[in-house]
Amino acid sequence: MIQPETSNDFCFFHNLPEEIVLYIFQYLKPKELVQASLACKGFHYYAFDPYLWNEVAIKIYQIIDKSPHNLYKKIPTLKGLRYKQCMTQHCERFINSIAKYFPELYRFEMNNCTESTSGHFSRGVKIESRLLKGIGEFASLRKLTLSSLKFQTIPLYLNKLTKLTHLSLAANRITELPPKESMNNLKSLTSVNLSLNNLNVFPTVLSVLPELRILNLSWNSIKKIPDQITDFTSLLSLNMEHNRLSQITNKLNQTQIRELYFSCSYFVDGLPEGVTSCDRLTSLDISHTSLKKYPIDIQKLKSLNTLNLAVNHLGDLGESLWTMKQLQKLDIRLNNLDRLPLDIGNLSKLQELIAFGNNFETIPYTISKIPLVTLKLQGCGICWLPEEFGSGVIADTLWYLDLSENKLTNLPDSFGKLKKLSILNLSSNTFTDSEIPEPLFQLKTIKLTAKKCFISISSIKLFKKYTNSIVKY
Repeated sequence: MIQPETSNDFCFFHNLPEEIVLYIFQYLKPKELVQASLACKGFHYYAFDPYLWNEVAIKIYQIIDKSPHNLYKKIPTLKGLRYKQCMTQHCERFINSIAKYFPELYRFEMNNCTESTSGHFSRGVKIESRLLKGIGEFASLRKLTLSSLKFQTIPLYLNKLTKLTHLSLAANRITELPPKESMNNLKSLTSVNLSLNNLNVFPTVLSVLPELRILNLSWNSIKKIPDQITDFTSLLSLNMEHNRLSQITNKLNQTQIRELYFSCSYFVDGLPEGVTSCDRLTSLDISHTSLKKYPIDIQKLKSLNTLNLAVNHLGDLGESLWTMKQLQKLDIRLNNLDRLPLDIGNLSKLQELIAFGNNFETIPYTISKIPLVTLKLQGCGICWLPEEFGSGVIADTLWYLDLSENKLTNLPDSFGKLKKLSILNLSSNTFTDSEIPEPLFQLKTIKLTAKKCFISISSIKLFKKYTNSIVKY
Protein backbone atom coordinates (compact mmCIF):
# COMPACT_ATOMS: atom_id res chain seq x y z
CA MET A 1 0.00 0.00 0.00
CA ILE A 2 1.50 3.33 -1.06
CA GLN A 3 1.65 5.81 1.80
CA PRO A 4 0.85 9.55 1.43
CA GLU A 5 3.70 11.89 0.61
CA THR A 6 3.80 13.11 4.19
CA SER A 7 4.87 9.72 5.55
CA ASN A 8 8.50 8.95 6.34
CA ASP A 9 8.27 5.67 4.44
CA PHE A 10 7.21 7.44 1.26
CA CYS A 11 9.97 10.02 1.56
CA PHE A 12 12.48 7.21 1.95
CA PHE A 13 11.33 5.38 -1.21
CA HIS A 14 10.82 8.61 -3.12
CA ASN A 15 14.50 9.48 -2.74
CA LEU A 16 15.86 6.09 -3.75
CA PRO A 17 17.92 5.81 -6.95
CA GLU A 18 16.08 4.69 -10.08
CA GLU A 19 17.75 1.27 -10.22
CA ILE A 20 16.69 0.52 -6.62
CA VAL A 21 13.06 1.50 -7.29
CA LEU A 22 12.96 -0.71 -10.38
CA TYR A 23 14.48 -3.57 -8.41
CA ILE A 24 11.74 -3.27 -5.77
CA PHE A 25 8.98 -2.83 -8.34
CA GLN A 26 9.84 -6.08 -10.10
CA TYR A 27 8.43 -7.97 -7.10
CA LEU A 28 5.07 -6.19 -7.24
CA LYS A 29 1.97 -7.71 -8.78
CA PRO A 30 0.51 -5.95 -11.84
CA LYS A 31 -2.28 -4.45 -9.74
CA GLU A 32 0.24 -3.14 -7.21
CA LEU A 33 2.31 -1.57 -9.98
CA VAL A 34 -0.74 0.35 -11.14
CA GLN A 35 -1.35 1.52 -7.57
CA ALA A 36 2.26 2.61 -7.25
CA SER A 37 2.00 4.61 -10.46
CA LEU A 38 -0.62 6.84 -8.82
CA ALA A 39 1.64 7.88 -5.95
CA CYS A 40 3.72 10.47 -7.80
CA LYS A 41 5.05 11.32 -11.24
CA GLY A 42 8.30 9.51 -10.60
CA PHE A 43 6.60 6.29 -9.61
CA HIS A 44 4.27 6.59 -12.60
CA TYR A 45 7.31 6.71 -14.87
CA TYR A 46 8.98 3.74 -13.17
CA ALA A 47 5.84 1.58 -12.89
CA PHE A 48 5.39 1.44 -16.65
CA ASP A 49 9.00 0.78 -17.50
CA PRO A 50 9.09 -1.83 -20.32
CA TYR A 51 11.61 -3.87 -18.32
CA LEU A 52 8.99 -4.57 -15.65
CA TRP A 53 6.28 -5.56 -18.11
CA ASN A 54 8.43 -7.69 -20.34
CA GLU A 55 7.68 -10.68 -18.12
CA VAL A 56 4.55 -11.54 -16.20
CA ALA A 57 4.30 -13.95 -13.29
CA ILE A 58 0.82 -15.43 -13.20
CA LYS A 59 -0.15 -16.86 -9.83
CA ILE A 60 -3.19 -18.73 -8.67
CA TYR A 61 -5.06 -15.64 -7.51
CA GLN A 62 -4.38 -13.74 -10.75
CA ILE A 63 -5.14 -16.36 -13.31
CA ILE A 64 -8.91 -16.60 -12.87
CA ASP A 65 -9.80 -13.18 -14.24
CA LYS A 66 -7.14 -13.08 -16.97
CA SER A 67 -6.77 -14.81 -20.31
CA PRO A 68 -4.18 -14.81 -23.09
CA HIS A 69 -6.44 -12.45 -25.00
CA ASN A 70 -6.56 -9.95 -22.13
CA LEU A 71 -2.80 -10.21 -21.66
CA TYR A 72 -2.30 -9.66 -25.37
CA LYS A 73 -4.34 -6.46 -25.28
CA LYS A 74 -2.18 -5.12 -22.45
CA ILE A 75 1.22 -6.53 -23.40
CA PRO A 76 1.25 -7.50 -27.10
CA THR A 77 5.04 -7.89 -27.16
CA LEU A 78 5.26 -10.26 -24.19
CA LYS A 79 8.52 -12.23 -24.30
CA GLY A 80 8.46 -14.21 -21.06
CA LEU A 81 5.72 -16.00 -19.16
CA ARG A 82 5.94 -17.69 -15.79
CA TYR A 83 3.46 -20.00 -14.07
CA LYS A 84 4.11 -20.69 -10.41
CA GLN A 85 1.89 -22.67 -8.06
CA CYS A 86 -1.03 -22.53 -10.47
CA MET A 87 -3.88 -25.00 -10.86
CA THR A 88 -3.37 -27.24 -13.85
CA GLN A 89 -6.94 -26.85 -15.08
CA HIS A 90 -6.25 -23.12 -15.47
CA CYS A 91 -2.84 -23.73 -17.06
CA GLU A 92 -4.37 -26.10 -19.58
CA ARG A 93 -6.85 -23.49 -20.72
CA PHE A 94 -4.09 -20.91 -21.11
CA ILE A 95 -1.33 -22.92 -22.70
CA ASN A 96 -3.42 -24.29 -25.53
CA SER A 97 -3.91 -20.76 -26.86
CA ILE A 98 -0.64 -19.08 -25.84
CA ALA A 99 1.06 -19.80 -29.17
CA LYS A 100 -1.75 -18.01 -30.99
CA TYR A 101 -1.45 -14.78 -29.04
CA PHE A 102 2.30 -14.72 -28.39
CA PRO A 103 4.09 -16.28 -31.38
CA GLU A 104 7.36 -14.59 -30.34
CA LEU A 105 7.35 -15.94 -26.77
CA TYR A 106 11.00 -16.30 -25.82
CA ARG A 107 10.89 -17.81 -22.33
CA PHE A 108 8.34 -19.96 -20.52
CA GLU A 109 8.54 -21.19 -16.92
CA MET A 110 6.22 -23.51 -15.06
CA ASN A 111 7.01 -24.35 -11.44
CA ASN A 112 5.28 -26.42 -8.82
CA CYS A 113 1.79 -26.47 -10.33
CA THR A 114 -0.95 -28.56 -8.74
CA GLU A 115 -3.78 -30.62 -10.11
CA SER A 116 -6.67 -29.26 -8.08
CA THR A 117 -7.62 -26.80 -5.39
CA SER A 118 -6.99 -29.49 -2.79
CA GLY A 119 -3.28 -28.64 -3.10
CA HIS A 120 -2.01 -32.12 -4.03
CA PHE A 121 0.66 -32.34 -6.69
CA SER A 122 -0.55 -33.78 -9.96
CA ARG A 123 1.17 -36.77 -11.44
CA GLY A 124 3.74 -36.25 -14.13
CA VAL A 125 1.88 -38.27 -16.77
CA LYS A 126 -1.27 -36.21 -16.36
CA ILE A 127 0.55 -32.91 -16.59
CA GLU A 128 2.42 -34.03 -19.68
CA SER A 129 -0.67 -35.19 -21.57
CA ARG A 130 -2.71 -32.12 -20.75
CA LEU A 131 -0.19 -29.35 -20.98
CA LEU A 132 2.92 -30.06 -22.98
CA LYS A 133 1.11 -30.68 -26.22
CA GLY A 134 0.40 -26.96 -26.20
CA ILE A 135 3.94 -26.04 -25.16
CA GLY A 136 5.23 -27.91 -28.20
CA GLU A 137 3.61 -25.24 -30.37
CA PHE A 138 5.78 -22.41 -28.98
CA ALA A 139 7.76 -22.15 -32.19
CA SER A 140 10.01 -19.29 -31.07
CA LEU A 141 10.73 -20.54 -27.56
CA ARG A 142 14.39 -20.32 -26.50
CA LYS A 143 14.29 -20.95 -22.75
CA LEU A 144 11.99 -23.47 -21.05
CA THR A 145 11.72 -24.37 -17.36
CA LEU A 146 9.39 -27.15 -16.16
CA SER A 147 10.29 -27.88 -12.55
CA SER A 148 8.62 -29.65 -9.63
CA LEU A 149 6.00 -31.29 -11.88
CA LYS A 150 6.88 -34.93 -11.13
CA PHE A 151 7.89 -35.82 -14.68
CA GLN A 152 9.47 -39.26 -15.01
CA THR A 153 11.16 -38.61 -18.35
CA ILE A 154 11.71 -35.82 -20.87
CA PRO A 155 8.35 -35.19 -22.57
CA LEU A 156 8.28 -36.15 -26.25
CA TYR A 157 6.46 -32.95 -27.20
CA LEU A 158 9.61 -30.96 -26.57
CA ASN A 159 11.19 -32.36 -29.72
CA LYS A 160 9.12 -29.81 -31.66
CA LEU A 161 10.96 -26.88 -30.08
CA THR A 162 13.68 -26.60 -32.68
CA LYS A 163 14.89 -23.17 -31.49
CA LEU A 164 15.18 -24.12 -27.82
CA THR A 165 18.59 -23.29 -26.32
CA HIS A 166 18.02 -23.70 -22.55
CA LEU A 167 16.02 -26.50 -20.94
CA SER A 168 15.52 -26.99 -17.20
CA LEU A 169 13.64 -30.02 -15.86
CA ALA A 170 14.99 -29.72 -12.33
CA ALA A 171 13.25 -31.13 -9.27
CA ASN A 172 11.16 -33.73 -11.06
CA ARG A 173 11.23 -37.54 -10.78
CA ILE A 174 13.09 -38.38 -13.96
CA THR A 175 14.65 -41.83 -13.82
CA GLU A 176 15.49 -42.32 -17.49
CA LEU A 177 15.64 -40.38 -20.72
CA PRO A 178 13.90 -41.16 -24.01
CA PRO A 179 15.87 -42.62 -26.96
CA LYS A 180 18.06 -40.36 -29.09
CA GLU A 181 15.55 -40.18 -31.94
CA SER A 182 13.12 -38.46 -29.56
CA MET A 183 15.51 -35.53 -29.18
CA ASN A 184 17.09 -35.30 -32.60
CA ASN A 185 15.33 -32.00 -33.39
CA LEU A 186 16.74 -30.22 -30.34
CA LYS A 187 19.92 -29.32 -32.18
CA SER A 188 20.06 -25.81 -30.72
CA LEU A 189 20.15 -26.82 -27.06
CA THR A 190 23.22 -25.41 -25.31
CA SER A 191 22.18 -25.88 -21.65
CA VAL A 192 20.33 -28.73 -19.92
CA ASN A 193 19.48 -28.84 -16.22
CA LEU A 194 18.41 -32.23 -14.83
CA SER A 195 19.35 -31.58 -11.22
CA LEU A 196 17.29 -32.92 -8.32
CA ASN A 197 15.97 -35.96 -10.17
CA ASN A 198 16.30 -39.74 -9.75
CA LEU A 199 18.90 -40.60 -12.38
CA ASN A 200 21.10 -43.59 -11.56
CA VAL A 201 23.02 -43.71 -14.84
CA PHE A 202 24.85 -40.96 -16.70
CA PRO A 203 22.49 -39.85 -19.53
CA THR A 204 24.70 -40.60 -22.53
CA VAL A 205 21.74 -40.13 -24.90
CA LEU A 206 22.23 -36.37 -24.50
CA SER A 207 25.30 -36.65 -26.70
CA VAL A 208 22.84 -36.35 -29.60
CA LEU A 209 22.75 -32.62 -28.82
CA PRO A 210 25.65 -31.24 -30.87
CA GLU A 211 25.65 -27.75 -29.27
CA LEU A 212 25.32 -28.85 -25.63
CA ARG A 213 27.80 -26.82 -23.57
CA ILE A 214 26.39 -26.83 -20.04
CA LEU A 215 25.06 -29.97 -18.33
CA ASN A 216 23.79 -29.93 -14.74
CA LEU A 217 23.27 -33.40 -13.23
CA SER A 218 23.67 -32.42 -9.58
CA TRP A 219 21.60 -34.06 -6.83
CA ASN A 220 21.03 -37.39 -8.55
CA SER A 221 22.36 -40.88 -7.78
CA ILE A 222 24.84 -41.31 -10.62
CA LYS A 223 27.79 -43.56 -9.75
CA LYS A 224 29.92 -43.41 -12.87
CA ILE A 225 31.09 -41.01 -15.56
CA PRO A 226 31.51 -43.41 -18.51
CA ASP A 227 33.85 -43.45 -21.49
CA GLN A 228 30.98 -42.16 -23.65
CA ILE A 229 31.60 -38.70 -22.19
CA THR A 230 33.86 -38.22 -25.21
CA ASP A 231 30.72 -38.20 -27.40
CA PHE A 232 29.78 -34.82 -25.90
CA THR A 233 31.90 -32.92 -28.37
CA SER A 234 30.88 -29.38 -27.31
CA LEU A 235 30.48 -29.85 -23.55
CA LEU A 236 32.30 -27.18 -21.53
CA SER A 237 30.72 -27.37 -18.07
CA LEU A 238 29.67 -30.49 -16.14
CA ASN A 239 28.03 -30.30 -12.71
CA MET A 240 28.06 -33.61 -10.81
CA GLU A 241 27.60 -32.27 -7.28
CA HIS A 242 25.78 -34.44 -4.74
CA ASN A 243 25.94 -37.71 -6.64
CA ARG A 244 27.39 -41.09 -5.66
CA LEU A 245 30.41 -41.08 -7.93
CA SER A 246 32.80 -43.96 -7.46
CA GLN A 247 34.29 -44.13 -10.94
CA ILE A 248 35.39 -41.42 -13.37
CA THR A 249 36.70 -42.34 -16.79
CA ASN A 250 40.28 -41.49 -17.71
CA LYS A 251 39.00 -40.21 -21.04
CA LEU A 252 37.86 -36.90 -19.58
CA ASN A 253 41.04 -35.40 -20.97
CA GLN A 254 39.76 -36.16 -24.47
CA THR A 255 36.83 -33.77 -24.03
CA GLN A 256 36.56 -29.99 -24.28
CA ILE A 257 35.35 -29.66 -20.67
CA ARG A 258 36.55 -26.51 -18.91
CA GLU A 259 34.54 -26.65 -15.67
CA LEU A 260 33.99 -29.61 -13.33
CA TYR A 261 31.90 -29.53 -10.15
CA PHE A 262 32.22 -32.51 -7.79
CA SER A 263 31.16 -30.98 -4.47
CA CYS A 264 29.87 -33.55 -1.96
CA SER A 265 31.37 -36.49 -3.81
CA TYR A 266 33.48 -38.98 -1.86
CA PHE A 267 37.19 -38.78 -2.72
CA VAL A 268 38.66 -40.03 0.55
CA ASP A 269 41.34 -41.96 -1.37
CA GLY A 270 42.38 -38.95 -3.41
CA LEU A 271 41.36 -37.25 -6.62
CA PRO A 272 40.72 -39.65 -9.54
CA GLU A 273 43.28 -39.59 -12.33
CA GLY A 274 40.51 -38.84 -14.79
CA VAL A 275 40.17 -35.40 -13.22
CA THR A 276 43.83 -34.43 -12.88
CA SER A 277 44.49 -35.36 -16.50
CA CYS A 278 42.05 -32.72 -17.81
CA ASP A 279 44.65 -30.14 -18.74
CA ARG A 280 42.01 -27.84 -20.28
CA LEU A 281 40.22 -27.28 -16.97
CA THR A 282 39.78 -23.68 -15.87
CA SER A 283 37.50 -24.33 -12.87
CA LEU A 284 37.45 -27.27 -10.42
CA ASP A 285 35.19 -27.70 -7.39
CA ILE A 286 36.15 -30.56 -5.06
CA SER A 287 34.71 -29.11 -1.87
CA HIS A 288 33.04 -31.37 0.70
CA THR A 289 34.75 -34.45 -0.76
CA SER A 290 36.40 -35.85 2.42
CA LEU A 291 39.91 -35.28 1.07
CA LYS A 292 42.52 -35.86 3.77
CA LYS A 293 45.52 -34.80 1.72
CA TYR A 294 46.02 -32.10 -0.86
CA PRO A 295 46.10 -33.74 -4.34
CA ILE A 296 49.56 -32.87 -5.64
CA ASP A 297 48.56 -33.78 -9.20
CA ILE A 298 46.37 -30.66 -9.37
CA GLN A 299 49.52 -28.78 -10.35
CA LYS A 300 49.25 -30.52 -13.74
CA LEU A 301 46.19 -28.39 -14.50
CA LYS A 302 48.09 -25.50 -16.04
CA SER A 303 44.94 -23.66 -17.21
CA LEU A 304 43.15 -23.80 -13.85
CA ASN A 305 42.13 -20.37 -12.55
CA THR A 306 39.40 -21.31 -10.03
CA LEU A 307 39.95 -23.97 -7.35
CA ASN A 308 37.51 -24.84 -4.57
CA LEU A 309 38.93 -27.05 -1.79
CA ALA A 310 36.49 -25.93 0.90
CA VAL A 311 35.35 -28.11 3.81
CA ASN A 312 37.78 -31.00 3.60
CA HIS A 313 40.28 -32.40 6.13
CA LEU A 314 43.50 -31.23 4.52
CA GLY A 315 45.33 -29.77 7.51
CA ASP A 316 48.18 -28.71 5.22
CA LEU A 317 48.29 -27.61 1.60
CA GLY A 318 51.88 -28.58 0.85
CA GLU A 319 54.05 -26.59 -1.55
CA SER A 320 52.77 -27.36 -5.03
CA LEU A 321 49.60 -25.26 -4.67
CA TRP A 322 51.61 -22.06 -4.33
CA THR A 323 53.32 -22.65 -7.68
CA MET A 324 50.01 -22.32 -9.58
CA LYS A 325 50.52 -18.71 -10.57
CA GLN A 326 47.54 -18.74 -12.92
CA LEU A 327 44.99 -19.08 -10.05
CA GLN A 328 42.49 -16.22 -9.79
CA LYS A 329 40.11 -17.63 -7.16
CA LEU A 330 41.00 -19.98 -4.29
CA ASP A 331 38.57 -21.32 -1.68
CA ILE A 332 40.22 -23.14 1.25
CA ARG A 333 37.68 -22.41 3.97
CA LEU A 334 37.13 -24.83 6.87
CA ASN A 335 40.13 -27.10 6.35
CA ASN A 336 41.72 -26.93 9.81
CA LEU A 337 44.75 -25.12 8.38
CA ASP A 338 47.11 -23.64 10.97
CA ARG A 339 48.96 -21.25 8.69
CA LEU A 340 49.30 -19.66 5.30
CA PRO A 341 52.87 -19.94 3.95
CA LEU A 342 55.01 -17.09 2.68
CA ASP A 343 54.80 -18.69 -0.75
CA ILE A 344 51.21 -17.49 -1.09
CA GLY A 345 52.79 -14.32 -2.45
CA ASN A 346 53.65 -16.28 -5.61
CA LEU A 347 49.99 -16.30 -6.66
CA SER A 348 50.42 -13.12 -8.65
CA LYS A 349 47.01 -13.30 -10.36
CA LEU A 350 44.87 -14.24 -7.35
CA GLN A 351 41.84 -11.94 -7.00
CA GLU A 352 39.68 -13.79 -4.48
CA LEU A 353 40.84 -15.74 -1.41
CA ILE A 354 38.28 -17.42 0.83
CA ALA A 355 39.99 -18.90 3.88
CA PHE A 356 37.62 -18.40 6.79
CA GLY A 357 37.09 -20.97 9.53
CA ASN A 358 40.75 -22.05 9.80
CA ASN A 359 43.27 -21.56 12.63
CA PHE A 360 45.62 -18.73 11.67
CA GLU A 361 47.27 -16.64 14.37
CA THR A 362 48.26 -14.21 11.65
CA ILE A 363 48.73 -14.06 7.89
CA PRO A 364 52.03 -13.72 6.00
CA TYR A 365 53.23 -10.28 4.94
CA THR A 366 53.59 -11.57 1.38
CA ILE A 367 49.82 -11.41 0.98
CA SER A 368 50.36 -7.72 0.23
CA LYS A 369 51.98 -8.75 -3.06
CA ILE A 370 48.75 -10.30 -4.36
CA PRO A 371 46.19 -8.23 -6.35
CA LEU A 372 43.32 -9.41 -4.16
CA VAL A 373 39.89 -7.87 -4.66
CA THR A 374 38.07 -10.06 -2.11
CA LEU A 375 39.58 -11.47 1.09
CA LYS A 376 37.52 -13.48 3.61
CA LEU A 377 39.30 -14.47 6.83
CA GLN A 378 36.51 -14.47 9.39
CA GLY A 379 36.63 -16.88 12.32
CA CYS A 380 40.31 -17.79 12.02
CA GLY A 381 41.52 -16.65 15.44
CA ILE A 382 43.80 -13.99 13.94
CA CYS A 383 45.45 -11.92 16.69
CA TRP A 384 47.43 -9.46 14.61
CA LEU A 385 48.10 -8.35 11.05
CA PRO A 386 51.58 -7.78 9.60
CA GLU A 387 52.66 -4.17 9.27
CA GLU A 388 52.97 -4.59 5.49
CA PHE A 389 49.34 -5.74 5.14
CA GLY A 390 48.08 -2.54 3.50
CA SER A 391 51.13 -1.83 1.37
CA GLY A 392 52.18 -3.26 -1.96
CA VAL A 393 49.85 -4.36 -4.76
CA ILE A 394 46.92 -5.12 -2.47
CA ALA A 395 46.59 -1.42 -1.56
CA ASP A 396 45.33 -0.66 -5.07
CA THR A 397 43.01 -3.66 -5.49
CA LEU A 398 41.35 -4.79 -2.23
CA TRP A 399 37.62 -3.95 -2.29
CA TYR A 400 36.00 -6.42 0.14
CA LEU A 401 37.57 -7.49 3.44
CA ASP A 402 36.02 -9.64 6.17
CA LEU A 403 38.04 -10.04 9.37
CA SER A 404 35.10 -10.61 11.69
CA GLU A 405 35.10 -13.09 14.59
CA ASN A 406 38.84 -12.89 15.16
CA LYS A 407 40.96 -11.63 18.09
CA LEU A 408 42.26 -8.37 16.68
CA THR A 409 42.95 -5.55 19.13
CA ASN A 410 44.42 -3.07 16.67
CA LEU A 411 45.27 -2.52 13.03
CA PRO A 412 48.63 -1.74 11.40
CA ASP A 413 49.22 1.78 10.11
CA SER A 414 49.38 0.49 6.54
CA PHE A 415 45.72 -0.53 6.83
CA GLY A 416 44.80 3.04 6.00
CA LYS A 417 46.50 2.73 2.59
CA LEU A 418 43.81 0.38 1.24
CA LYS A 419 42.51 3.06 -1.10
CA LYS A 420 39.94 0.84 -2.92
CA LEU A 421 38.46 -0.78 0.22
CA SER A 422 34.68 -0.29 0.18
CA ILE A 423 33.21 -3.08 2.30
CA LEU A 424 34.77 -3.95 5.65
CA ASN A 425 33.57 -6.31 8.37
CA LEU A 426 35.42 -6.17 11.69
CA SER A 427 32.62 -7.30 13.97
CA SER A 428 33.22 -9.64 16.92
CA ASN A 429 36.84 -8.66 17.52
CA THR A 430 38.28 -7.16 20.71
CA PHE A 431 38.26 -3.49 19.76
CA THR A 432 36.69 -1.04 22.19
CA ASP A 433 34.05 1.54 21.42
CA SER A 434 36.15 4.33 22.86
CA GLU A 435 39.23 3.58 20.79
CA ILE A 436 38.61 3.46 17.09
CA PRO A 437 41.81 2.25 15.37
CA GLU A 438 43.51 5.28 13.87
CA PRO A 439 44.12 3.71 10.41
CA LEU A 440 40.37 3.55 9.81
CA PHE A 441 40.18 7.33 9.67
CA GLN A 442 42.38 7.25 6.56
CA LEU A 443 39.91 5.11 4.62
CA LYS A 444 37.93 7.49 2.43
CA THR A 445 35.65 5.06 0.61
CA ILE A 446 34.69 2.67 3.39
CA LYS A 447 31.08 1.61 3.84
CA LEU A 448 29.97 0.29 7.20
CA THR A 449 26.67 -0.79 8.68
CA ALA A 450 25.74 -1.08 12.31
CA LYS A 451 25.53 -4.85 11.98
CA LYS A 452 28.92 -5.17 10.34
CA CYS A 453 30.81 -2.64 12.43
CA PHE A 454 32.83 -3.35 15.55
CA ILE A 455 31.88 0.01 17.08
CA SER A 456 28.62 1.15 18.61
CA ILE A 457 26.01 3.20 16.77
CA SER A 458 27.08 6.32 18.66
CA SER A 459 30.64 5.81 17.51
CA ILE A 460 29.49 5.36 13.93
CA LYS A 461 28.31 8.97 14.01
CA LEU A 462 31.80 9.99 15.09
CA PHE A 463 33.45 7.83 12.46
CA LYS A 464 31.15 9.25 9.80
CA LYS A 465 32.95 12.59 10.00
CA TYR A 466 36.13 10.99 8.71
CA THR A 467 34.69 9.13 5.74
CA ASN A 468 33.20 10.20 2.43
CA SER A 469 30.41 7.62 2.38
CA ILE A 470 28.70 5.45 4.92
CA VAL A 471 25.72 3.17 4.47
CA LYS A 472 22.66 4.48 6.29
CA TYR A 473 21.82 2.35 9.30
